[in-house]
Amino acid sequence: MHCLIADSDEEARRWMASGREYFNKLLMSPQREAMGMVIRETRYFQDDASRDRWRNRLASRGEATLEQAIDRGTIICGSPETVVAQIKRVHAALGHGVFNFTVKVGNVPDAVIRHGMELFRDRVLPHVRDL
Repeated sequence: MHCLIADSDEEARRWMASGREYFNKLLMSPQREAMGMVIRETRYFQDDASRDRWRNRLASRGEATLEQAIDRGTIICGSPETVVAQIKRVHAALGHGVFNFTVKVGNVPDAVIRHGMELFRDRVLPHVRDL
């Protein structure tokens, strides 16, 4: 799941929106086209239901707004305090033990990513380490 931590919710959302747009529109374009070719031109999917499920998944990729993705728990984004609350909410809903965060989203500058990782280490991890 994409994760971006900044000093404020507004800053995190601004960077995430920019990186997500770049990721969805530019970086994912070849993958969407390749998957479309697999769906259209091969027998990889054994039945129409499976093929339709993937077709719908491709069509809806990136359609959710950033706020919707955060509300769904598919993106973690905000200040350290907000991120702690989001992680605890997703953990309570799923009961899992491991999160897999992607902190480099699209074209977000490395300095922003590094600062977010430091915020995770110093201000998020102490609150979620024992989940």
